[in-house]
Amino acid sequence: MKSASPDPLRPEVYRRIARLLAADTSDFNELVRVAELDPAKDFRHADLAGGSMVGADLRGFDFSFSDFRDVDVTGASIAGARFERADLAGTDLSKAKGLGEAHLELAIIQDAPFAPELVVVIPTGSFVMGSLEDEPERLELEGPQHSVTFARPFALGQYPVTFEEYDHFCEGTRREPPPDEGWGRGRRPVINVSWEDAQAYCGWLTEQTGQGYRLPSEAEWEYACRAGTTASFWTGKAIGADRANYAANFSNVYGRKGEHRGHTTPVDSFEANPGVYRTCTAMSGSGARTAGTAATRTRQPMAAHGFEATVPSAWSAAAPITAVRGTCAPQPATGSSRPPANDYLGFRVSRTVTR
Repeated sequence: MKSASPDPLRPEVYRRIARLLAADTSDFNELVRVAELDPAKDFRHADLAGGSMVGADLRGFDFSFSDFRDVDVTGASIAGARFERADLAGTDLSKAKGLGEAHLELAIIQDAPFAPELVVVIPTGSFVMGSLEDEPERLELEGPQHSVTFARPFALGQYPVTFEEYDHFCEGTRREPPPDEGWGRGRRPVINVSWEDAQAYCGWLTEQTGQGYRLPSEAEWEYACRAGTTASFWTGKAIGADRANYAANFSNVYGRKGEHRGHTTPVDSFEANPGVYRTCTAMSGSGARTAGTAATRTRQPMAAHGFEATVPSAWSAAAPITAVRGTCAPQPATGSSRPPANDYLGFRVSRTVTR
């Protein structure tokens, strides 16, 4: 797992951890003591993938930024352990004790190899939802601004659902896979799916993993998309085609003229938005590492349905503001209709985090 490490481990500490993980013993804590490792600092940014910590006392350990994939923590005590921004894909923390007191801010979880990667967001505060009244080309339905408070944590897809993930669902349920318009499948965002299709996918994930999958609410989507910012984009008042995939073949109040790709791009094509939710990438409007995301503003009314723009080809230069601001479709959202299947909308999933 790649991460920008502010405090990389010393080579000697790396060697000690490697010997610890290779040791044939079930007493993880004793190995840590013998190796003279500091639980509070030596396991940050560490590669711990595939390790066994069965029954270990991990209270006070800091695994932030670490590769913690496929680690067996059955019976381990993790109350107070820190997993901020750690990759926990394949690690079932529910088998450990004290999960409710563990720190999971922005950790990446994956409930099954075929399930989307999720980012755990711990929304312990409030944010102002909606756009400013003096924002250029603002629509009435983007206001009034109001405060939203999150009392419980939730997990949101790190990327929009990909063809690779959705095709697995189609195979398992004997559904006809949606067409990709010749742009490619794999790690590109799935398109040509309806709201009902997305709901069926969430239901199937819930059935397969035992976790409560759903489409994100409008507030959850905007909260993660804003990433702690208040401007039109996380980059400020404007954004460029080097930060997101949108109809940039014209200039307007929101961005300079740039490349108009006209098709989706793989989900890891762009830089993640910085700030407190930088791990939650691919947010449409954030210019994040996205699957052909439109360079839409952080306020997207149709995100209430859990959908977001994935390709700019649906918009023409005749409607430049719609193309750049876009909601989740090239027409205003009324809140009464659900997005149909088309080649410019994708979606991401959310799920409840039990603490």
